[in-house]
Amino acid sequence: MDPSSIPDTRPLYDRALAQLRAIAASAAPERLDAPTPCTEWTVRELLGHTLTVADRLAAMAEGAEPPPFDAIATAPGDDFAAAFADRAERVRATWADDAVLDRTFTLPFGDWNGRASIAVAASDACMHAWDAARALGQSTEGLDAELAELAREVVGALAPPESRTEEHVPFDPVREAPEGADTYTRLAAWMGRDPEWAAA
Repeated sequence: MDPSSIPDTRPLYDRALAQLRAIAASAAPERLDAPTPCTEWTVRELLGHTLTVADRLAAMAEGAEPPPFDAIATAPGDDFAAAFADRAERVRATWADDAVLDRTFTLPFGDWNGRASIAVAASDACMHAWDAARALGQSTEGLDAELAELAREVVGALAPPESRTEEHVPFDPVREAPEGADTYTRLAAWMGRDPEWAAA
């Protein structure tokens, strides 16, 4: 699937942020420093990364200089649920003009139109929902399955399995998911995560 051909990816990103907001809202403060399946990040850092992606999207639409890809945003008072609500509103406002969907933006994987740029961000937020839920000891079975399918197709277009050994590709080789794994755990394995990773 070519993510640049999806008619309107904005509602999908809105759903992805809402999903992360729900996960963050139930996170106990003492769990924010817990490790995650993304071994370089704690829960706080992983959620901060997804906020940065939203900040980048808003800045891109505004024609402003976006924050660096490796920046980690913070949430005042560690209220990540409120921070996700704020980012969702900002992205809706800055991407409200349909014409933005046809503009070209530069991403780590190359130049893409607005539809694909939003699809990549939605896929990122979708995958990190599994990471955050696992790190917080939450079930992943109720997560949005349509978003998981989108993420698999988008990442498949940007970083197919045969490219995973190339240095510039930020995904590990595909792993095998356990028998009977839910949609998101299968996605995690396909993305190169340890599908059996669990919080201590």
